[in-house]
Amino acid sequence: HGKSAAQYIKSTNSKNTNSSIIAMSACSGVDANNLSNIFAASLTKPLQRTDLLAVMQKLGFKMSTVRGVSLAAKITSAPAS
Repeated sequence: HGKSAAQYIKSTNSKNTNSSIIAMSACSGVDANNLSNIFAASLTKPLQRTDLLAVMQKLGFKMSTVRGVSLAAKITSAPAS
């Protein structure tokens, strides 16, 4: 279960404690704000690449375009915690 896994990650004393976690659900209308601030954002299935990249940019991930490929990007760094 994603919520349990996210709670465990957030409760540990590790480098991932402050990592942004994105919830993904098959149910539309899932709101990350209703999930006890465990998730930084939420997306619904079917997952769209453009939606994921937009959320990651909003959370502060740095992206760079892959030369010659439309809608492709690579993550160059995670946001500072």
